[in-house]
Amino acid sequence: MGQSLSAQIYDVLVEKILSNELSSGEFINRRDVAAQMNVSAAPVLEAMVKLENEGLLETIPRKGTRVRLVQNADISGYLLIREGLECSAARIYCGEMIKSKLDYFIPLAEEIDQVLYRSKEFFKMDREFHHELIKLCNNSIVTEEYERITQLGLFYNTNRFVTAVEAAERHSHVKLVKDLAEVTPGEAYCIMREHIISGKGHLILTK
Repeated sequence: MGQSLSAQIYDVLVEKILSNELSSGEFINRRDVAAQMNVSAAPVLEAMVKLENEGLLETIPRKGTRVRLVQNADISGYLLIREGLECSAARIYCGEMIKSKLDYFIPLAEEIDQVLYRSKEFFKMDREFHHELIKLCNNSIVTEEYERITQLGLFYNTNRFVTAVEAAERHSHVKLVKDLAEVTPGEAYCIMREHIISGKGHLILTK
């Protein structure tokens, strides 16, 4: 069964937001979107409500709906949630579970470590790599929440945040995987936390 009309519109809008075709602070008129896509306004509204619930859009009273303006608090909250999610997950899949899948994860990690740090390709590959790690928990709720929060992360990166020391703090994904295969749950939590927050100690928003 194919996607609903609102789901298709949602995907189109997400792609435009994450590619910065629709930039942070830009207002979106649902009737204009409906006309451009040759659909009624109802499925556009449904898609936009979902995007607002997910944190990509925001409604300004008496003005309309716009792509969310990224604030430092948004990024700090994103990092806090991602840290808690991934570190707790690492406690579950560390040791033998991930060790048995090193033949799968090491090539993925090597590929990420070779791409330009903080490039669009890097962010995409990093998200997919950590998604594969999260899936080891075999919990759909955890996986869905990871997908939601890291979509926000892609949006924040697009708009974009950097740190004064990020270039010097790149952490190896190969080392991450190998370390997680050999440690206790408590150690895995700390290792993943260090990896997640690397280069993000002092966030600076830039345009």
